[in-house]
Amino acid sequence: AATTGHLVLTQMHAASASEVIERLCGMELDPYLLGEGLRAVSNQRLVRRICDKCGQEAEYPASEVAAWKARAEAGGLTWPEHATFQRGAGCAACRGTGYSGRTGIYEVLSLNGELAAMIFRGAPGPEIAAAAVARGDMTTLFADGMAKVLEGITAAEEVLRLFPTS
Repeated sequence: AATTGHLVLTQMHAASASEVIERLCGMELDPYLLGEGLRAVSNQRLVRRICDKCGQEAEYPASEVAAWKARAEAGGLTWPEHATFQRGAGCAACRGTGYSGRTGIYEVLSLNGELAAMIFRGAPGPEIAAAAVARGDMTTLFADGMAKVLEGITAAEEVLRLFPTS
C-alpha cells in the first residue's frame, strides 16, 4: 500500500529502528519495495524525569563519563566541552525516589536514496544505522538519552538502566 501512495502507519516491537528493517526483510518483503515504500522508522523508550524539587549536581568517575561520551558520539550526539550531570536526591514531593514524571527518548531513521539502496542490496541493520548516523540523519536511543542527561532532564542511571554498558 505504501508504494501506491497510501500513508501506512504500523507498530513493531524491535530494539532499534534499524532492527525494524531487518524484521521486515525477514518477512520476505521485496527489498526494492521496502526501500521505495519506507520513509521513516521511529523507536522510543520512556525514562523517569529528575524531580524539579530535589535535583542536584552529580559526579561520576571520569572513566565512566569517557565511555558514555564515546558511545553517545558514535550514536550521533555532539558532546559538550563541559558536561554537567544531575540526579534527584529524594524529597517529599517525589516520595524519596528523586524522580517525578517521565519523558521520552527517541530514535528516528529517515530513509533517503542511499539508505534505500543499502536495503535493496541487503545490508544488515547495524550498517544502515551507522550510515544514517554518519550522514547526520539519525541519533541513536542511547545518544538521545545522554542528550537528556546533559540537559538535566533525566539521570545517567536511567539511561544506563535501559542501555547497560558491556
